[in-house]
Amino acid sequence: MSIKGTSGDDNLVGTSGNDAFDLTQGGNDTAQGLAGNDSFSFGATFTAADAVDGGDGADVLKLAGDYSAGVTFGAATLINVETVSLADGFSYKLTTNDATVATGQSMTVDGSALTGANTLTFDGSAETDGTLAVHGGLGNDSFTSSTLHSPRPASPAPWNSTATTPPASPSARPRSAASATWRWTRAIPTS
Repeated sequence: MSIKGTSGDDNLVGTSGNDAFDLTQGGNDTAQGLAGNDSFSFGATFTAADAVDGGDGADVLKLAGDYSAGVTFGAATLINVETVSLADGFSYKLTTNDATVATGQSMTVDGSALTGANTLTFDGSAETDGTLAVHGGLGNDSFTSSTLHSPRPASPAPWNSTATTPPASPSARPRSAASATWRWTRAIPTS
């Protein structure tokens, strides 16, 4: 079912099927997907004041706008959503909350479409009991987390690790809730 918001503060509830929420008009929206594989499209209007609960199913938050100033999620900003999909043409700076990923659950942040100077700066260091997977693009992306499970930088970019205890590789290292916060950054050639 297609569900379209308004420019006001909407409170929208989906169905037991696959729902497509269009929240690109703005406002501080509350959207509940219930069951099904739901999508929540915000374009450039997603803020910490929005509240998205994907419910059951494989749900996706779709962003397509300049988020370079940053969005720091609150406890209710985004829950029960399995994928955050980032469109090319923009830069993103996202900081999640521990509540974003529930205990034993996982969320993928997919910035693999980002090209050129478009970057992803992702901070998941507040996460203590869920698993995060981050897919970077071709820009100078930066990932910070204590539980980041499997960062996937775009190839063939050279990546450097700065950490208290660096992982063996960016694509395969053990998840440890007790691990130090670490960061991957890609070295951009100047020529």
